[in-house]
Amino acid sequence: MWKKKKALLSDETALRARAVELGVNTSLSPTYNYELQRRVLEAETYLRARRMWLFALISAVASVVSALAAWGAISLKNCAGN
Repeated sequence: MWKKKKALLSDETALRARAVELGVNTSLSPTYNYELQRRVLEAETYLRARRMWLFALISAVASVVSALAAWGAISLKNCAGN
């Protein structure tokens, strides 16, 4: 991933292509390459954070399901033992 970022930032054509892919405004003057780099990196950071939020939610749901399964197993064991 790091190599891709370094290559992306040094190649203006690849940078503009990635900006278009992310929906970043590319109508800036060609002299504002730094601003375009900043916007692309900011968009990538936003997408990464959004994916992490989804993973955290899935993890929380899995934990609840696991806790319910453990609770159910203990309840069934207690009912069968009596």
